[in-house]
Amino acid sequence: MSVEANKATFRAHLMAMEERRLETLDAHPALADSKAFFEQLFSAFPDSQATVHELIGEGDWVAYRMMHRGTHQGEFMGMPATGRQAEWEVIGTMRIVDGKIVENHAQADVLGMTQQLGVAPPVAAASQAGLGQRMYAVIGVWRSASHHLEEQLRVLRERIVPGVSRSPGFVAGYWTHDRSSGKDHTTIVFEGEEAALAFKSAVGGNSRNQAAHGMEIELLVVVEVLASASRDA
Repeated sequence: MSVEANKATFRAHLMAMEERRLETLDAHPALADSKAFFEQLFSAFPDSQATVHELIGEGDWVAYRMMHRGTHQGEFMGMPATGRQAEWEVIGTMRIVDGKIVENHAQADVLGMTQQLGVAPPVAAASQAGLGQRMYAVIGVWRSASHHLEEQLRVLRERIVPGVSRSPGFVAGYWTHDRSSGKDHTTIVFEGEEAALAFKSAVGGNSRNQAAHGMEIELLVVVEVLASASRDA
C-alpha cells in the first residue's frame, strides 16, 4: 500500500479511539491485546482527546507525534482520580501492511503527566532551564540479522553510544530491541532541528557500514519534541 494509504489507516485508527470504538482494535494484530489498556485510559480520562502534530510515512512505516489531553476522573496505573487536567506527548512508530497495523511502538511522557496530576515530584531545576529550547528527536527502526546480535551489542556499547553522545547538540538517546519482531528502535534527542537533521543525514549515509554489521534501516525520521521531564536527583 502507498504511504498515503498507511497514513489514512493511522488516522482511521485514531478516529476510532476518539469515538471509543474499541472493537476495531481486533482488526490490527499489533493492537488486539491493547483493549484493556484503552478501556482503563478512557475510563480514567473520559474526555481524553488526541491531536496529531506530525505524521510521517516511509515504506510500510508511519511515525507520529501527538498530544493527549484529558481530565483525570478515575483510577489509572494505580493512581486514584485527582480531578486535574493533564496533557502528555506520545511519540511512536507503526508498521502497516494491507491496511493492518502489524507493529506499534510508542513512548509516552508518563512522568510529565503524573507531575501535572500532582502524583510525581516536580521536574528538576536543571530540566526546567532547558524546557524553553526547541528539541528534535531522530526516530529510527532497524532490521537486524539475528546471528549478528552479539556483535551489534558490542558495537553499540563500544562505538555507537559514545560516538552519538559526542554529537553536536546531543541531549539524550534510547536504544531498544523488540524481541517479538527482532527489530531495534532508537530515539535520539537533539537541541535544535539543524543538529537532528545533520545526525539523520550522517546515519542515512552510513548504510554500507551498517549492512556489514547485519543492520538495515527501515525508518529514519526527525520530529519535534513538545515537552521533556526528568526525575529530580
